[in-house]
Amino acid sequence: IHTFYAASGGEYNPKGFKWLSWHSVPDMDRKEIVSVVRDVTERKQAEQVREEFIEALKDTLKEMKILDGLLPICSCCKKIRDDEGVWHQVEAYIKAHSEANFTHGFCPDCHKTYYQDALQLIAS
Repeated sequence: IHTFYAASGGEYNPKGFKWLSWHSVPDMDRKEIVSVVRDVTERKQAEQVREEFIEALKDTLKEMKILDGLLPICSCCKKIRDDEGVWHQVEAYIKAHSEANFTHGFCPDCHKTYYQDALQLIAS
């Protein structure tokens, strides 16, 4: 027999409870029952923490939006085609299918390519 008991040692005190594992084996020759009782409170508390953590992870996963699989993207304009065949700007598509937001700037190559002439005009 393997049973778990919650024992408080008297008055009700949730923090004072002990979890006990009770193993009993009958000895028919001696007409006795041999029992071993172990305090497994730490293990039960660790199991509870683990279960709460797993539930928190499940809740977090429910709230997450994840982009997955292949995205059909135009080689020229970089628009993305959705499941209904409609083409969207990259920013609009990703914003609609994830929690990401965008900021815009220029990489050094584009800055040089698109704004070098303007900078030279201003300088002269």
